[in-house]
Amino acid sequence: MNVRSKLASVVALSGLLMLAVASAFAAAPAATLPVGTAPRGVVVLPNNDIAVANGGSNNVTVYRGGCTPACSYAQIAGSPFPVGTGPTSIARGHIKSTTGAQDLVTANFNSNDVTVLLNAAGTFATRFNVPAGPSPETVVVADFNNDGFDDIAVTNATGAAPSVTILRNLGNCAALHSAACFAPTTVSLAVPGLVLLPWGLAVGHFQSASSVDLVVSNYYSSDLGGHSAAVLFNNGSGAFTVNAYYNAGFYTPYVSAGRDTGGGQTVDDFVVSQYGGALYVFLNNGSGSFTGPVTPLPNAGTTPLAITHGQLTGNGRPDVVVTNYTAAAMTILTGAAGGVFGSPNTITVGKYPDAVAVSDLGNGSPDIVVVNQGDNNIMIFLGPF
Repeated sequence: MNVRSKLASVVALSGLLMLAVASAFAAAPAATLPVGTAPRGVVVLPNNDIAVANGGSNNVTVYRGGCTPACSYAQIAGSPFPVGTGPTSIARGHIKSTTGAQDLVTANFNSNDVTVLLNAAGTFATRFNVPAGPSPETVVVADFNNDGFDDIAVTNATGAAPSVTILRNLGNCAALHSAACFAPTTVSLAVPGLVLLPWGLAVGHFQSASSVDLVVSNYYSSDLGGHSAAVLFNNGSGAFTVNAYYNAGFYTPYVSAGRDTGGGQTVDDFVVSQYGGALYVFLNNGSGSFTGPVTPLPNAGTTPLAITHGQLTGNGRPDVVVTNYTAAAMTILTGAAGGVFGSPNTITVGKYPDAVAVSDLGNGSPDIVVVNQGDNNIMIFLGPF
């Protein structure tokens, strides 16, 4: 599949209404760093390392450094690290141990697997592949069964058998270094008579503050989007079932999760961004069912694609960052007290921005990392915003 044909995004957030306020942001990148060919995903590790999944060169670029306050980054020894074919996303977590340095996982669209890269003394030379379903697109990592080890979930973007693969971590990856340290299960998303293409995936606390649930966005739903979002409930032991489908319109691939701590909420909502430029908010009633979509906010910029959240302003309210794929830009929308959702601020980035992450890179405030697929680089934008 042509990666430039992707047509929307989804983010899971908390307590967002859609009123506009003015705000301003710095527009110049603090650093621009080269990566591999056709980069598709990015994640920031706790030590400020930046890891990028390169879909064209089938590897992961890892930069070490920080911004304190000036940005200084260099690739680590061994970078880039080979992975499977056509990596489309990347996540981090505790795979080989319950504490300490975090490992990396990529979803490999063309080789139908995920690659686990184990972190050993700050490098990722030890790696192995684990079979997933057909055309794995988005990977997330979280502890689904509360045993201390992080597990893996990945969407399988095929209309023939729409599903999510769950890879339960058996706790022995440090010794085995193989697929044998995971127990796979499949959660079917199939609906009789419909064609669904699962694409985006996010971890969210939907049932309660302690539940570790999932939300899937379907790139395509043949009933005019009637099943374009699916909420999967966790039974507490890492077994997932589809709780409900929601109508978010056509073309809704990507997902992230967050919480409105400033508003006192303990469960997550989710927000859908469509290629036409609107955001659609689904509000959690407190126990995992959702009202929505709320009246769309039509100011997510031109052709919004990847979307994420972060508390960019420090008020506890989730803010939204969305890449505008064909416009070589990103749009920032801020949350404020009383459920106010900020007016758009558009910042020029590189060609075909395909992924975005928010993290404090060492300067004491949330920063933004954007992946430019068309330029084979990443850009860093420093807060405060």
